[in-house]
Amino acid sequence: MSFCASCLKGFANNVYRVKCLACTNEFHLQCQGLKKEDYLFMKDNRKPFTCSNCTKTRRGSISSQESSEGRNSPTTGDTSSTDNVSTAQLLQAINGLRAEVKSANVKYDKYVNTLREELKDIKAHLNSYSDLITKNSEGIDKLATELTSLTNLYDSVNLRFSALETRIIELEGQTQDNEQALLVNCIEINGIPSSENKNALDLVKLVGTALNVDISEQNINNCFRRRPNAASLDGGAIFVSFLRKIDKDNFMRASRRTRNLTSRDLGFQTGNASKIFINHSLTFAKRKLLNSTKIFKRENNFKFVWINNGNILLKKEESDQPLLIKSMHDLQKVASKNGAPSATSCPT
Repeated sequence: MSFCASCLKGFANNVYRVKCLACTNEFHLQCQGLKKEDYLFMKDNRKPFTCSNCTKTRRGSISSQESSEGRNSPTTGDTSSTDNVSTAQLLQAINGLRAEVKSANVKYDKYVNTLREELKDIKAHLNSYSDLITKNSEGIDKLATELTSLTNLYDSVNLRFSALETRIIELEGQTQDNEQALLVNCIEINGIPSSENKNALDLVKLVGTALNVDISEQNINNCFRRRPNAASLDGGAIFVSFLRKIDKDNFMRASRRTRNLTSRDLGFQTGNASKIFINHSLTFAKRKLLNSTKIFKRENNFKFVWINNGNILLKKEESDQPLLIKSMHDLQKVASKNGAPSATSCPT
């Protein structure tokens, strides 16, 4: 860190300072009695600076030389010789100053040339960086354009995907409705014990007798007993397909009038009495959706779930309008509307 040769204090950052051409010391402006305008004038006009000490020393040297020469000269001599000596000394001092100025100018020119070379290198580097920045900017603009194009393409594809997804859901619903429509004349009867002496049609006739509905082979399109699963205690569900929907509807109305039909009503006196359940026949997808709806009903305090002509209906209160549930999406909408947790699909 440099110090002012006058006050011996350091220089603050970016403070103006002057350097003596003679002693090369640096000084604060105020320590040399200079103003900012003086400093800028010397700088702009390339005026050399000599500190007050060096100026006094040079003046004192000139004065001592004049005094010494005056004492050695005769008092009665010609005064013109004294003037000649003073002029010679003055010229010598001027020449000395010129030499110092010339030397300072050489150093200054060398310093300026060095700065010019450095500025030239900096300019070259800046031009190079400018080219790189321009090139990078063009690349960034190109990428931004491509990104915008990709974003628009993504939005377009996303819209098409959403439309296709909606259409797929609609087609799946229509397919399930068509499959269910094929079972519009079909019912399933559960809870009838196995019987070695009676086939499926005979058991259906027993149920018809218990319900006061006349069942004949002319009413039936198909009738068979499904194989029971391992957990089933009965002989498996009996599938019945009526030829006419009116016969199937009469059978279902009779079953609703007789709520507590059991195996005892069919003549099975041995073993435990089992309750007989008569329901619309459902496709696999409908049965899965029905199970999910029953779980939703239980978890969200709904009171009623039932099947009507293969359609699943849901109702919270007796006075409410029934809700038609055709897909898991319908359950999700009911859950959202009622502030309930999202409905989950029942595992197969």
